[in-house]
Amino acid sequence: MKVLGIMASPIREGNADILLDKALEACKKQGARVEKLFLAKEQLPLCQACFKCSGAGKCVSTPEINKILNKIKRADALIISTPVWWYSCTSYLKILIDHFVAFVNSDFSSRIAGKKLAILTVSAGGEEAGTKETLSLLKRIAEFLQLQCAGELRVINTGEHGVVKENLNALLKAYKIGENLCKKKGKRRNKDVCGD
Repeated sequence: MKVLGIMASPIREGNADILLDKALEACKKQGARVEKLFLAKEQLPLCQACFKCSGAGKCVSTPEINKILNKIKRADALIISTPVWWYSCTSYLKILIDHFVAFVNSDFSSRIAGKKLAILTVSAGGEEAGTKETLSLLKRIAEFLQLQCAGELRVINTGEHGVVKENLNALLKAYKIGENLCKKKGKRRNKDVCGD
């Protein structure tokens, strides 16, 4: 199994990065091959909304994004880790998501249907600080693309750099999400472990 971790924060060793590393650690222990993609270090051209990618299955207007899109296509599972920025995911992740039209056929079926997805979110604020909205957005996109939800995590009050290291419950949950994501068929605890 190949797992692609998508790091949507530009802050290395920050809270979103720590949780992603913990989930990927569990995947490695399950025998998965893992790769971590730091979106802030990638070339992320803006989508031109030409919709040519829907027919081509790749971006035609800004082909440099195809390197990342191909990594997503080749992965069996994805883990997206994002802090909340203004009640949503980061701009890095949103730019990438805009290119997901390349995963949609002209009949609106998905070219990446069936892949597993786990979503990790962190927020500096309290309960109403955008984690619910961010998860809702990403889960709606996942549903449209027919991805299998394999876990979600919302961690709040993470305003200080790296403070999530002290949150043993969050670290354990991130690890369990990675573990569940990479378990062989028949061994997973739940068919769908994402809430509504």
